[in-house]
Amino acid sequence: MVKTKIPFHATIFILLMAACAPLTAAPATPSPSVTEEIPITGMAIVQSVEIQILESQPLQVNAIIRGQLPDAGCTTIKSVDQARDGNIFKVTLTTTTDPLALCAQVLTPFERVIALDVKDLPSGTYIVNVNGIEVSFQRIADITSFKQSLVEVLNARNYDLLKTLMDKSLMIALYRSEGSAYDVESAIEQLKLNHLNATTPITADLNKDLTTLLNGIDPLSIFGLDVGPNFALFLSGWGLDGKDEAILYVNYLLDGSLYWHGVLVAKGGFAQSNNGSNPPADISVHATDVEYILALKDVTIYSGPGSSFGVIGQVASGQIARVTGNDSNDGWWRIVCPDDSVGSCWVSADPALTQPTTVPHSNQPLPPGYSQPTTVKYVLAQKDIPIYGGASTQYSVIGSISSGQIAKVTGLSADGNWWRVICPDDTVGNCWVSSNPADTQPTQSP
Repeated sequence: MVKTKIPFHATIFILLMAACAPLTAAPATPSPSVTEEIPITGMAIVQSVEIQILESQPLQVNAIIRGQLPDAGCTTIKSVDQARDGNIFKVTLTTTTDPLALCAQVLTPFERVIALDVKDLPSGTYIVNVNGIEVSFQRIADITSFKQSLVEVLNARNYDLLKTLMDKSLMIALYRSEGSAYDVESAIEQLKLNHLNATTPITADLNKDLTTLLNGIDPLSIFGLDVGPNFALFLSGWGLDGKDEAILYVNYLLDGSLYWHGVLVAKGGFAQSNNGSNPPADISVHATDVEYILALKDVTIYSGPGSSFGVIGQVASGQIARVTGNDSNDGWWRIVCPDDSVGSCWVSADPALTQPTTVPHSNQPLPPGYSQPTTVKYVLAQKDIPIYGGASTQYSVIGSISSGQIAKVTGLSADGNWWRVICPDDTVGNCWVSSNPADTQPTQSP
């Protein structure tokens, strides 16, 4: 075999040529040219905070938060966090904004209902701070502390705090006259305009004999307080000139908390109103063309034509009562008594409380808000359902019935879509739940 010798310098040349030859390889993946944007976080703009204390067991307190987002959809509420440090609830609402989204730059309102953690909350005044906006509410379970706090708040004319001591309404009545229930805002206006002088100190007398003060009348019977225990408190320094006297009424909610139920005001004081004795009352009955009256609010039935008579019942808001006469001053209607007898049963003829009406027949529409009779006595909640302040979801929510609970029925709405039930405070009033079978179903007594 012949061997061929290759010179050393030729070998070097060949290797250099190979190194210079082009290489064939898969094309490289290009680097991304767009950087991923990170959402922008911030604090929500809060405009108002409203405290809602539900009549429930156990106690439920909601913070209703309203504010604005800076655009129409790009910014949303990211998180809601709450913490309590002593008597301060701190609630923080954060937002997130998509920087790549295109949205109209218009302010967009929002509302959030946040359940505060009030489990085992002791008595006291609490502040709720939501992104810098503060409101307060009061939790008092001791009657002595509540009375003291109520007098202190009245003397301070702290109307915002006074609202937290009320329920959904406040009954205001003048001695020897019929009273009216006002919602919280209206009640505050009445107190400012007619009952609280800016400088006169209000003084409480815990030992005042109220029955003697009212000439033998049980003070609790005047407001028909049959859900107890109830408490009454005598005050002087009431009125715009500081010369009126008042009796404040305090009651318990179902959760054990206390609230200011109403106030009975005596112009110039109870002694002047009494003139030393009970004046004789004209209880004679006069004929009237009015056959029926419609209760526009829950109206007390008295045993005579005046609030100084004993309380024997109530005509609930929306109910119709048959009239059997009126008094000589046309200020009171005598109606058929709760036991269907004709006796001394009277309700006020104040147009804000009662108005003449015609009895509804089968071919006539029922008056607005009228509660018609029903054979159903109880309903069973099929799930957690809200209690509304009227026979429509347009009314405010005033409580709830938990799934499996039974509620006593007091009437049926005109369209049959709503049950009127006993209110959370065990009274007969405008408390309604849906009659949709998916929500409630008739049941036997518990």
